[in-house]
Amino acid sequence: MASLVKSLRTVALATLASRILGLVRDLLMAAYFGAGRVADIFFIAFIIPNLFRRLVAEGALSVSFIPVYTESMLKNGRVHSRRFASDVLIIQTFAVTIIVAAGIVLAPQLTAVFSDESMTPELYVLAVNLTRLMLPYIILSSVVAFAMGYLNSHGAFFAPASSTVLLNLGMITGIVLAGRYFEQPVYGAAIGVLSGGILQVLLQIPYMVKHGFRLCFKINFSNPELSTVFRTMLPAVLGIAAFQVNALISNLLAAMIEEGSVSYIYYTTRLTELVFGVFIVSIGNVMLPEMSRVRASAAGLQGNRVRASVESIPEMNRIISGSISAAMFVAAPAAAGLIAAGLPIVSFIFMRGNFTYLDSVMTYRSLVWAGTGLIFMALARVVIPAFYTFKDTRIPVITSIISVAVNLILGYLLMHTVLKHAGLTFAGCIASLVHSALLLKYLAARHGVRYPGKTVKQLFKILLSSAVMGLAVFYSVTFVDWQHGPVLLRAVALTLIICGGAVLYYLCSLALRVDEALYLHVRVRAYFR
Repeated sequence: MASLVKSLRTVALATLASRILGLVRDLLMAAYFGAGRVADIFFIAFIIPNLFRRLVAEGALSVSFIPVYTESMLKNGRVHSRRFASDVLIIQTFAVTIIVAAGIVLAPQLTAVFSDESMTPELYVLAVNLTRLMLPYIILSSVVAFAMGYLNSHGAFFAPASSTVLLNLGMITGIVLAGRYFEQPVYGAAIGVLSGGILQVLLQIPYMVKHGFRLCFKINFSNPELSTVFRTMLPAVLGIAAFQVNALISNLLAAMIEEGSVSYIYYTTRLTELVFGVFIVSIGNVMLPEMSRVRASAAGLQGNRVRASVESIPEMNRIISGSISAAMFVAAPAAAGLIAAGLPIVSFIFMRGNFTYLDSVMTYRSLVWAGTGLIFMALARVVIPAFYTFKDTRIPVITSIISVAVNLILGYLLMHTVLKHAGLTFAGCIASLVHSALLLKYLAARHGVRYPGKTVKQLFKILLSSAVMGLAVFYSVTFVDWQHGPVLLRAVALTLIICGGAVLYYLCSLALRVDEALYLHVRVRAYFR
């Protein structure tokens, strides 16, 4: 347990640094480009490479590679397994390069899919150029994703988790320096994406070498493990893609509404991802290698593809229940905080330059529902890796398709109501609710996973503590003028409100004897002794 907590802390801290830099990047984007057409064009051009990055970086590649690679190490030894890993990287990189080349050729057609009739010819050309410029980043992000799977299997989490720090640094540098070298400054942000991707790959290399990775260009195509990985990779992508495809749908539909809607959705997503990426994805990424080891060892390497062995079920129950509880301990108060203090947060972070208070209000309208959906997204994200540990690719794909269908239908209907762009995040919230409910149901029905009464009680206590904190924060923010108040006053007030809310949540959780709060209390006391 101690090693898992240490790994989770490493991933969370590295990801937190990345998300903070991501907020700085978004702050600069908002200040330089606001929520107008140029910003919308950049976000449209960044949709495809960013979608791919988020898919692979948040585990779609890892869930197909880690279970097979872990089993290979136990069954065939390190020499064979590392040769197998080299084969996976080479084949994957070759395939992705072909896809990127096709995307560059078809960039005008791809851009047309994500644009609307109001786009002028000049802006359309800009969108095509930006798309072509950023598409090669997909190759770089696929290499980083492979490194994450390989290093995580060896218990190394720092380098993969830190890689997006370099991506954000590249983009920040590009945005700041763009005005000096480009007539259209947004090109600087695009070049920053590519330079950040190169730095990401360079960071992984020494860690890969340290853990024994060596490239071998003589591929063993007869290795059945290769076919297993690539056969399950597409279902793995589809199974975990609901989060990203739903975000893509929101962007596509937002482009059909009024100017600025794409930017409102983008900034909303950035704030929710600060929690989702730092903690929820970190929990899933750390738990997947652990579950794979438990499953491979307890199953006796018999290749059972549908149900875990009897020996592994109690331990799997413990890991899954602990993951759910840990995810909710973070997601529930974060959701309450975003709902209660979302407008002050948005206005303080983004309201400068071309980003107005009205833009803050419009972003907050969508943030309310996105914050609510964060709870259900957290549940789904920590449960999905368990299915791939059991080598069950069918259920995640089916539930993902259902979630996307619900989001698409509801989003299209609600965008034509008074909700407008907020209707898109409301639809995403409902889709995430359906997704998580189906996953929990089938994990119990197909694989014998049980959710102890203690876990259910813990979740209720977490929700109650979050509600108390949310009400207190909602009341507190009414005492400050977030539109016209001095920047320093707003900064101090927001800091005090957030810190006070966190302390109140911690004390409520401690009083209700929530396991995570008790563990945190013990660690804090030990630290100050």
